[in-house]
Amino acid sequence: MKRILALITVVFLMVAPLPLSAGADADTGLSFASIFGDGMVLQQGRPVQVFGFGRDGDTVTLTLKKGDEAVASQTAAVSGGRWNAALPAQTGSFDEYSLEAKAGSVVRTVENLVFGEVWIAGGQSNMEWTLAKAAEAEDWAKKEHTGKVRFFVSVDSGSDTPQDDVAGYWLTAVSWDAAQLCSAIGYMFAYNLSDTLRIPVGIVNTAQGGSRFCTWIGQETTAANPDFTDYVTAQVQPRADDGTWDALHRFYNSRIHPMRGYQAAGILWYQGETDIERGNGDVLRRGIPLLVRDWSAVFGDGENLLPFLSVQIASFSYRNDYLQGTGYTGGINGTAVPNGNFLMNQGVEEINKAYGKALSVPIYDVEVDLNDIHPPHKEPVAAKLLDASLGLVYGKKELYSGPRPISATFDGKTVEVVFANVGDGLKLAAGEELLGFRLDGAEAKSAVEGPYTVSIPAEGQSVSEVSYAFFTRNQDANLTNSGGYYPLAFQMPVERVEKHPGAASLIRPADKPGPKRVGPLPYILCALGIAAEGLALVFLLRKKGRVRA
Repeated sequence: MKRILALITVVFLMVAPLPLSAGADADTGLSFASIFGDGMVLQQGRPVQVFGFGRDGDTVTLTLKKGDEAVASQTAAVSGGRWNAALPAQTGSFDEYSLEAKAGSVVRTVENLVFGEVWIAGGQSNMEWTLAKAAEAEDWAKKEHTGKVRFFVSVDSGSDTPQDDVAGYWLTAVSWDAAQLCSAIGYMFAYNLSDTLRIPVGIVNTAQGGSRFCTWIGQETTAANPDFTDYVTAQVQPRADDGTWDALHRFYNSRIHPMRGYQAAGILWYQGETDIERGNGDVLRRGIPLLVRDWSAVFGDGENLLPFLSVQIASFSYRNDYLQGTGYTGGINGTAVPNGNFLMNQGVEEINKAYGKALSVPIYDVEVDLNDIHPPHKEPVAAKLLDASLGLVYGKKELYSGPRPISATFDGKTVEVVFANVGDGLKLAAGEELLGFRLDGAEAKSAVEGPYTVSIPAEGQSVSEVSYAFFTRNQDANLTNSGGYYPLAFQMPVERVEKHPGAASLIRPADKPGPKRVGPLPYILCALGIAAEGLALVFLLRKKGRVRA
């Protein structure tokens, strides 16, 4: 992977126009940062931060144009070789604009840009995996690629120090030839989101195959959180063949830090295989809250955390020799994968409690080969992320995630697990038998009992813990809610009770199935309709002389 990346980087440097950084122009060194390239997407609905390089003391005039008409203009002074100008927010559309930066007689332009939704796609190889290599490639090759998806591709091997500019380029996917080079998950997500919102969608793909979590967090964040740094230093040891590839901050320095100020709507994250392979899943629990705050400072509005949608790791038989001393195992019935996902979700939940717009997306129902760390089917993963964004971020879906376990009790005869977020009730995705539940690690027969409850016979047993899908080969787990969404794999303690509390006492009204509460508008419209009918009747009777004026 490292050699392939190096080759891609060399080819890119040979064939792509180099970004003009400070000192690149004989007169002023004027240039845009590389993230501002022809065919790009700028985040709608948010003041636009545009930045680049120049000669200290110069004044840069930045103008946003639509055709020949100037929409907005701003001046900025160059300081420390860098300039930054803010333009007013614009509404998303397929209308194309241009940016013009001028210092003295030197002019630089960015052409064919649009305003829409921008998502940052981060992680490792499963996010980086191109559309051409996905199992659904043949179907996607037949679709119309009209440029509604615009895609930024990073090409570098990381850096030990923070960089001023990012190495990469924009692709406007107006053909299959361009689309197939994009991240499969990123492109599929953006394509369908664009269809739903009817505006362009940009994906900035920062993902790097084989990268470890600690490479994606910045120095300022780790300096402010020494406990995390100490943990990484003490516990997350690189393998002998890693070299400097897994150095702390490495890809943050080259792919995130240079884009500070570029605005985005949210983050798509698919990473963890490399850390889970070594039994270091706890770095995800500790690190995800730091990463979300870190990246939100780079791509956000300066006040709120960005929405964060995290894909859980697919089943894979990790080698036990990598996991020695960690307490976890690989193989078909191992615990490395579910434990890593469980820890990942704890990190996501910490952000969710602080902000409410973070979600873990389980994919253990996606077809996999336990000997291939790259599930070939990317469309189901992109679909789950799309639904999560439509519900969590854009308010277009009421049900977009799986059932949540809120109680597990044992009355001496049965264990009952009560779930919230069931929609119209718990269902089986396939088959007639509920699969995936275990009591104290042993497989257990279970059944759906009512809209909220799973019942597990356990008479004569001493039960302390119930788990669901908590083993490597968990594709048979088949519990869903009425929307077809799966619960996250979980482990939870079982409380001994004299009598099960009953689901009705545990579920909030918002989690109950059945008719949803509606606002006053339908009742107002109904009243107006009745009044209109009454007036019509009076008019008719008056016309016939039966009612006096």
